[in-house]
Amino acid sequence: MYMSQIGDEISQRLLSVKVNGETYTYRVVFERDEDGRIVADCPALDGCYTEGRTLEEANEMMKDALQLTIESYLVEGDELPLVEYERKRAKFNNHIFTESQS
Repeated sequence: MYMSQIGDEISQRLLSVKVNGETYTYRVVFERDEDGRIVADCPALDGCYTEGRTLEEANEMMKDALQLTIESYLVEGDELPLVEYERKRAKFNNHIFTESQS
């Protein structure tokens, strides 16, 4: 997983989840709200967001949210907005990335 720290309140990560044997990777944005909680949002998937007390908790909850959202798209027969990794990577070239384990 790649993470970019942009200031004190925003982080972006590429999160991957497996659904039905396929791996799906999406960009997730993490922001601190006014109460200090971390809100996670996947801009590519409408309604796919969650929150946690810490970045690690929000990250784990977001994996669950991604999996449930993707499963819902597939069950309903809706087309998933697939974003190519290389295209996303190009958008992040202005930021420094570190590889982290979750």
